[in-house]
Amino acid sequence: MAPLDQLLYTQPVIRPVHVTLTEPHPNFRTLVRTLEDPYYKHNYFQVKRHDVISPAFDVRETDGFFFLEGEFPGVSNKEEILIQQLGSRTLLVETKVERFDLEKEWGDFAPKTRQDIEKEEVENGIERSYSRRHKSIGHEHELEMEGHEDGVTVRLAERHTGYMQRSFTFPCAVELGALRAKMRAGLLVMMVPKSNGTEEPSKRIVIED
Repeated sequence: MAPLDQLLYTQPVIRPVHVTLTEPHPNFRTLVRTLEDPYYKHNYFQVKRHDVISPAFDVRETDGFFFLEGEFPGVSNKEEILIQQLGSRTLLVETKVERFDLEKEWGDFAPKTRQDIEKEEVENGIERSYSRRHKSIGHEHELEMEGHEDGVTVRLAERHTGYMQRSFTFPCAVELGALRAKMRAGLLVMMVPKSNGTEEPSKRIVIED
């Protein structure tokens, strides 16, 4: 069953994870197409993540093709993006954005994490207890040895890290096997030819160099 916002609005305020592409002017046939969208019958729809966001896309159509452009900031490696067909009319695009690795980028200038320090101490034969109690006759006192913090203070966190996912069901059958995809400075561009063929098996689509 399609989400209520897609049944009522063709351009919801919040970008939905899945979009059923229909006629420019919604009508009763639009509602039927949305209700019968094969995406919602696919097992992948059952996988739900709380940290997923929907990348912004433009979709344009000509007599023979659909052209899609999607924004994937911070993603430069084409191997990190999954493009998969789900049946003859549905296309899934997914990736995961990792937090930027300070140590990998800045080397010795990056702060050491507690795990790094503990590893160095073990390698150097140093044993340290981060919290211990020392008892003496007549009284008890606690000695606390402060552990090393990660050394990083987050002052602002606006970037999204985690899953990015968007999927589309086209209003007609398309030749997803002939789909062409390229990465251009964080922009995923795809050319999808239309088709009158039968439903194709699901498979992963390779992004060109």
